[in-house]
Amino acid sequence: MSIDKLIESVTPEVYENMQAAIATGKWPNGVEVTPEQRENCLQIVIAYDGIHKDTEERVGYLPTKPKGSPVRKDIEERPIKFL
Repeated sequence: MSIDKLIESVTPEVYENMQAAIATGKWPNGVEVTPEQRENCLQIVIAYDGIHKDTEERVGYLPTKPKGSPVRKDIEERPIKFL
């Protein structure tokens, strides 16, 4: 089966189950998700989003700052210390 046909066959319920499996590490029936399953689910969720969602609604979307946006000066920069 091609990836396109696979993505077309994903229902909203399957999509939600895959999102939950990625987030919790378990399937709805309580069985643990293997690393390979998690990776495959993530790829399918990203591909599904690319077809079915607007850019701003996709997994991993980070809005960009508009040019000329003000820099917050009320935040003090402090180095991170690793122990």
